[in-house]
Amino acid sequence: LGQHKIVLYYDVEGAYEATYAAALGVDPNYVCIKREKVLEKAFKEIDDMISMGFVGALVIDSPDGMIAEKTEDNAYNATMGGMSGAISQHLPKLYSKILDFNVTSIFIKQARIKMDAGKTQGEVFTFSGGRALRHFVDSVYMVRRMSNHNLTYTPIQCKAEKTRSPRMGLQLLLPQGECGIDVVHDLVRLAIDKELIISGGGGWTSYGEVREQGLDRFVKKIKEDPELYQTLLKDVYENVIN
Repeated sequence: LGQHKIVLYYDVEGAYEATYAAALGVDPNYVCIKREKVLEKAFKEIDDMISMGFVGALVIDSPDGMIAEKTEDNAYNATMGGMSGAISQHLPKLYSKILDFNVTSIFIKQARIKMDAGKTQGEVFTFSGGRALRHFVDSVYMVRRMSNHNLTYTPIQCKAEKTRSPRMGLQLLLPQGECGIDVVHDLVRLAIDKELIISGGGGWTSYGEVREQGLDRFVKKIKEDPELYQTLLKDVYENVIN
């Protein structure tokens, strides 16, 4: 984020958990938690802090939990209409400020399946609050929890719905570990795809002189050996770059 920059995190849903974040490597000294629920007030606050040069990244979790200021006066007729109107009116200005100050921004929203999804062609999922937010963002990623199929972990599907570059259109199955995403398990899976790790018959998995029966035992072996993990990480990185 650069020197003296912070992450401005709007925890509207009350989902931020400091202990969990610390386990993922988040430094609390660089995170400013806000819980403003009125969209116009939040956007004004964000604009002011970005203008002062304090903000390196912005996270709003989520706009769905906010309310439009004018909704109480029935100016937009309905809550959903209020959010659409407020976002459409205020987002362009905030978007311009985000670009001017090069602020990485993440908007977390809840998706729902359209009522007529089985009858019409096109997108199955929709978002509340109008199309303005989807129009301005560079990328949209759909994250959903899949059934575990009797595995020892819960796979999380992350699929790119909209990206500026077709090379970013990835679909991943990430295992959910003890705390967040199990990076080592995902790294091993990628290494197997790149044929850096050999997963042969009888359930044996091999990497150099390391050989374990069962993928879970192999992943545990990598976790217990930091030097081996760094070697594997370097091999995978060089293979992907090349």
